[in-house]
Amino acid sequence: MPEAAEIHRPPTMPRPDSPHPFRSDAARDRYLARYRRRERRWPVPAETRSVPTAFGPTLVRTAGPVNATPMVLLHGIGGGSLLWEPNIAALAERYRTHAVDAIYDFGLSVPARLPRTPDDLVTWLDDLLTGLDLPEPPVLIGLSYGGWVAARYALAWPHRIRALVAIAPAATVHRISRSWTLRAMACFLPHPRFCRSFMRYILDDLVASGPAGRRFADDWADDTHAALRSFKPRPVVPPDVFSDRDLRRLKDPTLMILGETEKLYPPAAVLKRLRQAAPHVRTALIPGAGHDVTFVRPGAVHREVVGLIDGR
Repeated sequence: MPEAAEIHRPPTMPRPDSPHPFRSDAARDRYLARYRRRERRWPVPAETRSVPTAFGPTLVRTAGPVNATPMVLLHGIGGGSLLWEPNIAALAERYRTHAVDAIYDFGLSVPARLPRTPDDLVTWLDDLLTGLDLPEPPVLIGLSYGGWVAARYALAWPHRIRALVAIAPAATVHRISRSWTLRAMACFLPHPRFCRSFMRYILDDLVASGPAGRRFADDWADDTHAALRSFKPRPVVPPDVFSDRDLRRLKDPTLMILGETEKLYPPAAVLKRLRQAAPHVRTALIPGAGHDVTFVRPGAVHREVVGLIDGR
């Protein structure tokens, strides 16, 4: 577990003269109240700090033994560092984890300007890793959109990371299904039931696990709906599908974790393409999970990550 001397320091939201990046002061205060409630559920002692980057100060939530292997965690779109709640206790037991509120997304990072291209995202992440001043190259783990960002970074700066783990990465190996995209767009409709419907669709294994899973999915849906109405609209760099050449360039070790009921794309097609284009990339198909694999099967995800890092 994290060292006993580690102190939890709640993050402080920069409060500039304008409500940027929120729609108003009232919207900021409403969002922060929800963020604090979820933050109180974070299961391990943590320190937070704001790391300067060319795109603005980026909040990082750090936990785990000080001298352990460093690990940087990038969340899925519409989430934040707190999206790693189901996984952080196991990871922080043996690694020095750094969970990020991405500069382009909801959370406590404050963009001075927003990334507009994949190269911008790589620059932001490189600034962040430089600012963290880690003692050795980290294991870089990304979930969904964060998995695509992590893979983009691994192509640009392979020597700056120890290993890459992409969990249900957006695009990257296969285009995102049209039905998933259309359902996601419904979250922008004004009534919260549309966001709940989408979350129950992509987190259906979690919802089916029982009342606790359903509550967790609905809580995230309500938080996402509130965030969409609290923050000013912002563009998101669309994730792309890598060429065969780029897939082959992914460094070894690289691990891609998929749930067998994934709705973003057909997982069997992803595995087939990786076997053909990049057989050095390790893959794991987790049963009983889809895009919610980190929520509904956290133990299986943890075992795969540990196995990659330990060389098993």
